[in-house]
Amino acid sequence: MQELRRAGLPDFERQVWVQAIGGRYRLDLVLAQPDGRDIVVEPMGRAAHEPRLDADSRRQAWLTASGLAVVPVTFDTIEHRPWELIDYVDRLLARRAS
Repeated sequence: MQELRRAGLPDFERQVWVQAIGGRYRLDLVLAQPDGRDIVVEPMGRAAHEPRLDADSRRQAWLTASGLAVVPVTFDTIEHRPWELIDYVDRLLARRAS
């Protein structure tokens, strides 16, 4: 979050719940957009996520099919290469603005 703010990107909401078929999903970071095509940053790749890969991939598919832009990133990217995440989000925002 701090790196995204320092880069001048809009503020993301943390820990947002969305209603889905058969339940709800908690999203780590969401950037709400006026057109409803929100941007969702989904960290993945820690050992804790391994048993949940199938559930995580179903969630990502549902989010994408619902019109959200999902940016899957590893914790390694977040911790050691945050500029890559900033670039991904910046590109999405620029593409939508044009």
